[in-house]
Amino acid sequence: MSDRDSIIVFILTFLSISNVIALAPHHLVTRYHFVADVLEAAVISQQSSRNSPGTQNTLDDSLTFPLRFLPDGGCWALRITLSSSSMKRYGQDDKTFTYFGIVDTGSPFLTVPSQAEPILQSSRYERTSEQYGEVLGGMEWRRVPFATFYSQQMGPIERKQFVLGVVSTDVLEGTGGVFVGLINTDDSRPTTLEQLLGHRYQSFCINFDANLLSFSKSSTSTVGENVLELVSLRSFGPDLYHYAVRCNKLVIHFQSYISSKTNATGKLCKEDKSVTTSKQIHIDVMSLSRPLLVVLDTGLTGCIFSDSLTEELSSKFPCYDWKGDSRDGDESSILSSVLAVNVQLPTVDGKSVDLSSSEKYFYLNSFKLPWFYDENHPHIIAVGTTFWAKTKSLTVDFESRQAKITVL
Repeated sequence: MSDRDSIIVFILTFLSISNVIALAPHHLVTRYHFVADVLEAAVISQQSSRNSPGTQNTLDDSLTFPLRFLPDGGCWALRITLSSSSMKRYGQDDKTFTYFGIVDTGSPFLTVPSQAEPILQSSRYERTSEQYGEVLGGMEWRRVPFATFYSQQMGPIERKQFVLGVVSTDVLEGTGGVFVGLINTDDSRPTTLEQLLGHRYQSFCINFDANLLSFSKSSTSTVGENVLELVSLRSFGPDLYHYAVRCNKLVIHFQSYISSKTNATGKLCKEDKSVTTSKQIHIDVMSLSRPLLVVLDTGLTGCIFSDSLTEELSSKFPCYDWKGDSRDGDESSILSSVLAVNVQLPTVDGKSVDLSSSEKYFYLNSFKLPWFYDENHPHIIAVGTTFWAKTKSLTVDFESRQAKITVL
């Protein structure tokens, strides 16, 4: 049990974009419920890594990291060890902190809980206030003498003086954990990928089916079908390097309580709950006042609509109350009765990729995203594990500014 006691594992919750607080009511399980499983996996891999010979840090043309899928919480996690001295040279000591962080295409940084502080050192970056969805909290920026990542080809890859963020208690309690950010660029602080890989790699691929995170020095997204053009958000706010793509079709499936009564416009309204029906709303994307973009976010469990989108939908469908959260159980809100969301994404060859949410990880929330200084920003839909659970892989190519999604 001493090995278990020496390893502290934190599993994150939802996203970096929104990082909302809980799963849908019918899936009230948190990512803390399976810490024991991850602890066991960490101990096994820790023991095997001690017995393996030291590896050089010369990076191959392609590099793959094994992930652990945590099905109850719906996330793919990467094992990381922080230490005060080189594990490759001296092995594990008392000042070693091993944890699993969720691979997150919606944020750029590596973050850790405050329990890692005894290993960490000060950095030149000042404390910042970070908003994770509706959770606002402080972030202390620290350096760790050594950060070790575990690849399939090379074994442990060790990096010195790695800059990371220590999340505050408010953020930790509100979001459930910490992240391994996969956005490769930030204007203010070094990103996870810059420190781990430099600028040597052109693309990454998360294989959700095989539980692998791979990096390549060559372009991988521009080959074959299902290639999407990434849309820049930089003109709408600072440090906006999110992976966003266009959406040309939106369908919302919901359970509705309706009556035969109509309002002044002649439309049916939810005044009498004696009748239950399942409905679909097909949104004419071209008729919206703003472009509709989908942000690809593996750190999110459910689905997020920007408040600008729900406000416009409310004006187009005035019978329904578009406020609230699908996890609240308030039947007066259409968000509380949404069962599923489908988005269609146009590809560069004129076809499309269809993404559909799965029931297990679905929830829908809407709020004002803290990204934009331009109020005329595009409408945003952030898609999380509820969509990735029905997807084989996601590839992002930094150079070509393209993404590729392969569905199951």
